[in-house]
Amino acid sequence: MKFRVYYDDTDAQGIVYHTNYLRFCERARSEYIFRTLGKDAFNEQCYFVLTSINAKFRASARLGDEIEVRSVCARNSDLAIVLQQEILLNEKVIFSAEVQLVYIENGKISRIPDRFKEILSKIS
Repeated sequence: MKFRVYYDDTDAQGIVYHTNYLRFCERARSEYIFRTLGKDAFNEQCYFVLTSINAKFRASARLGDEIEVRSVCARNSDLAIVLQQEILLNEKVIFSAEVQLVYIENGKISRIPDRFKEILSKIS
């Protein structure tokens, strides 16, 4: 998924503010989930939450740059899915993160439904 860096993404020097890299990754994950699983994956009783993140900042994007977020399923189990996400600028990785998502049903961590697990394992 590609994004253009806008003024509100940057600090006073026109450099992307560090927390916005996490926001770009969240937007790409949410877009994929909505596009493939539909709104059924998000309701008052059932939803995915991020439980851990390990991030590495390698370089900065600036105002006006076009960046791309790439995501792949690194591993999954019945209770969690781990995604490797990278943000690229001109095909160079400038940010990477490993994120773990769990499925919540009725307020408790629950087994990821097979239909969701199969689709999420193909995330790219």
